Amino acid sequence: MNARVPRDETTKPATRRSSGKAARGTSADGRVRAVIDKVIPEIDCGKFAVKRIIGDRMVVEADVFTDGHDSIAVMLGYRHEGDADWTEVPMTALPNDRWRGEFGLERLGRYRYTVTAWVDHFLSWRNEFKRRVDPADIASAALVGGKLIAEAANRAGREDAHRLRQWARS
Repeated sequence: MNARVPRDETTKPATRRSSGKAARGTSADGRVRAVIDKVIPEIDCGKFAVKRIIGDRMVVEADVFTDGHDSIAVMLGYRHEGDADWTEVPMTALPNDRWRGEFGLERLGRYRYTVTAWVDHFLSWRNEFKRRVDPADIASAALVGGKLIAEAANRAGREDAHRLRQWARS
């Protein structure tokens, strides 16, 4: 599941839209697993542009958290106003649910950026697997990991799916 908070230098912070359908990143009952809040830099709720010069690094921070103990992944997406495609870089966890990412400002003009977060089920499984010591627990957790890999194979391209299915059987 993804939660997305668009930010750019010229618009106000994103607001929730009601369209009758569950928003991207919400479950059927409306819960959002990954929450993104307090994205900076932002000047007067996006009323004014954040100013930088060519060659600077744009550092973006946000509070990102989820319910429970699941692990989350957070990405910073950015693009120059003249580009159609977004570039994504992983954000790094800081203390206290704060995350940081950055990108270089290589051309004159406006850049748009967005923070995306989701519950990373494989990372959650891996973190739990590392804590196991009992052989029966390890075997049980390995089966769960195999199931996660098989599910990933169903979403992957042909060549990657074949490799993932082999790993799931191992």
